[in-house]
Amino acid sequence: MENITLKCDNPVMCGGTKMSTTPFLKNEKWVCMDQRYNIRAGNCTIYSFGIAADWTFDDDMDKRFNCKVYCFDHTNGQRDHERSGNIKFYATGISSVKKAHVDRYINILKRLGHENSTIDYLKIDVEGAELQFFEDVFYRTPQVLKNIKQIGMEIHIERSKTRMKQYWKYFQLLECFGFKLVFSHMLNIPRLVYEKDGEIRSCCYELVWAQDKQW
Repeated sequence: MENITLKCDNPVMCGGTKMSTTPFLKNEKWVCMDQRYNIRAGNCTIYSFGIAADWTFDDDMDKRFNCKVYCFDHTNGQRDHERSGNIKFYATGISSVKKAHVDRYINILKRLGHENSTIDYLKIDVEGAELQFFEDVFYRTPQVLKNIKQIGMEIHIERSKTRMKQYWKYFQLLECFGFKLVFSHMLNIPRLVYEKDGEIRSCCYELVWAQDKQW
């Protein structure tokens, strides 16, 4: 998770909430703005899964880059609505199956008419449900990955070796599909960190993968 395999010359921090204690900033996301990714203001599409009450990333992508932002969360008590001219919110979560208030990634793409569209940045911060996203995409609809430029994800490995092995498998599959790790950050929040074998570790990490190609 800490082995950066692709250099980003122009990393840009988007969103983030100031805190009065350590960490002094949380929920910030990183986007690689290198020319090769051709993320152009006014012509970019963002998918953002996991909002809760923090809209800072989504608002940033709207106000700073004039991107179309499609936001999803079924846990924050909000209904489908338009937050701004660029931001649309859907009370739907990501999963490996369609049921109740969650759905598969492919179904959401089809619903919004984006099945064959380029997604400039896919943000996933869904408290562990990212494993369901990986399971569904890799084993049922791997073709959707070809249209994603970058994936920014908070992962939740906890302290389970079984869970870690699941993530390692999916990280290797991402490499097979052309994604490289461009950013890695351990969430150094007191209630999340612990010590093992003399090293400070965390249950959660922020990772960003980007396809290693010119868009």
